[in-house]
Amino acid sequence: MATDTPMQLGMVGLGRMGGNIVRRLIKGGHHGVVYDRDPKAIDALVHVMLQITDYVMRVAPLAVFAAVAGTLTERGASVIGQLAYFMGSFYLTKLVLWALLLTACYLIVGGRSRLLIRYIREPLLLAFSTASSEAAFPRTLEALDRFGVPPKIGSFVLPLGSTINMAGLASYLGTVAIFASNAYGVELTTGQMAMVVVTTTLASIGAAGIPGAGLVVMSLVLASVGLPLEVIAVIAAVDRLIDMCCTSANVTGDTVTAVVVAKAEGALDVEQYNRT
Repeated sequence: MATDTPMQLGMVGLGRMGGNIVRRLIKGGHHGVVYDRDPKAIDALVHVMLQITDYVMRVAPLAVFAAVAGTLTERGASVIGQLAYFMGSFYLTKLVLWALLLTACYLIVGGRSRLLIRYIREPLLLAFSTASSEAAFPRTLEALDRFGVPPKIGSFVLPLGSTINMAGLASYLGTVAIFASNAYGVELTTGQMAMVVVTTTLASIGAAGIPGAGLVVMSLVLASVGLPLEVIAVIAAVDRLIDMCCTSANVTGDTVTAVVVAKAEGALDVEQYNRT
């Protein structure tokens, strides 16, 4: 076991945890549920997953603290400066992304798009505070309706965008990959950078619109180019602050897309816009 990696040890621990929970369920009256063709089999498996999630959530704050403390011990206090530089670079990237989105909207829709931020201000604040684009969906749909986007277009574009239009998360994952390469002194080749672009795009499409989704798919991006996964523990300490900004960028991208689609379809309601 001395040569096992932390990831392997974690998988062993997770397996033992699942086995212990299954034994508890059997003792609690679920004997034979998983092995027989009983309708309650799925319910028993749900109990197992919920119990594992509960254990993980209880241990997560201590695990993040221990991981950050270990990183500080190993690499020194300079990692704090690197993390601050990472956050500053990330927020600058988001400002550039917002500028590009709003500029594209202005060029396609016209001067009317200058007031879009005023209409979606409340959904953006909700997305920022909850770090969930799903939570902001109803308010975003209402804001687009006031702006003149028909509900039939908004109700189609927004759910689709919350699944595949994760521009904020994609830029987040790419920034993490660059941060990890600089922090650990790993120089990425042109081919590896291209791989980062591909994996961040695919990972962002498959990620859920919930808080912390970036940490789940981050390992895929880092592993694809051979970067150490230990950096995820350091990023987890500031993930919430970054995730809130990511979600706001995602909602902005979804609303801009809905407005552009409505404009292209000739369905942008000018009268509704004038009434509000």
